[in-house]
Amino acid sequence: MIDINDYASPPWETSLFKGIPMAEIETVRELMKQRGLNYRFRFRGPRPSRKYQSYIPKTMATTFAVYDNDYRPY
Repeated sequence: MIDINDYASPPWETSLFKGIPMAEIETVRELMKQRGLNYRFRFRGPRPSRKYQSYIPKTMATTFAVYDNDYRPY
C-alpha cells in the first residue's frame, strides 16, 4: 500500500497528486473513491514523437497525476 501523501502536488499546482507509478492506479482509484472525490487521471510518460509528457495514452504512461474533476479555475 502506498502513502498517497508522498505524491502530493505543491499547493500552487492544479493537480492533487502527481508522479504516481502506473502500478498503483487501482490502489489510488480506490483511495479516491473512499475520500468521495470526483477525480480524473492524466497520464504521463515519454512520447516517441514529442518531448512533452502530458496527455499521452494510458498504454504508454509510466506515471499519472490526479486532478479534482470539480475544479474549474474560471
